[in-house]
Amino acid sequence: MSVDTETLKTLKQDRQDAAYWLWDEPEIMETKKNEIHYYPHAGRLVIRLPQYNSKLGALTSLNLKYLAKAPDVLDRLIDILTALKSADSAES
Repeated sequence: MSVDTETLKTLKQDRQDAAYWLWDEPEIMETKKNEIHYYPHAGRLVIRLPQYNSKLGALTSLNLKYLAKAPDVLDRLIDILTALKSADSAES
């Protein structure tokens, strides 16, 4: 995804990070009920309803830069995801 230079110039410097979807190409992962968009350069993880079923704004964004500064929260998130993966492996 690219945005023309004039559009980027109109964004104030402090807003360019907030408008990461305009300039960062996401890696998109899909499940039946979720879409996960990873914006590597912006350090954002966005979870939303599938596109065909979502309204604008029906998403949540996780700022990975700030998550890295909260190791207790990061550890808990890793625990949750590890338990989820273990439960899925046990069912297979």
